[in-house]
Amino acid sequence: MTAHLKYHKFDFNTKTDRKFIKLLVTKKDVYQQRIDMDRIDFNSIKFENMPNDIHILGCWYDFNRDIFVFIIEYEDFLRVPEGAELETYNTKIIDCVRLIKLSKNL
Repeated sequence: MTAHLKYHKFDFNTKTDRKFIKLLVTKKDVYQQRIDMDRIDFNSIKFENMPNDIHILGCWYDFNRDIFVFIIEYEDFLRVPEGAELETYNTKIIDCVRLIKLSKNL
């Protein structure tokens, strides 16, 4: 079972020139940094040992492995051939913008 946090519709089975990889971030790492995944600006996330100008295509929590999975795109990554496995890297979130929740009584 997978809970989607963010997902752009993208057919991964189509022929494409897009260049993307899969990043795995442990739940422990996310919660140690006090990141609320429901209130995060996904365009602001910076990962350890990754370029700053990446584009996040999708993110979800994998209950079986207890990790957050990010599919990211960057122009310098190698093109993913049709039917191939995505390269997978373990990483950490080093910075992000946390969104505040405004009261309805304002």
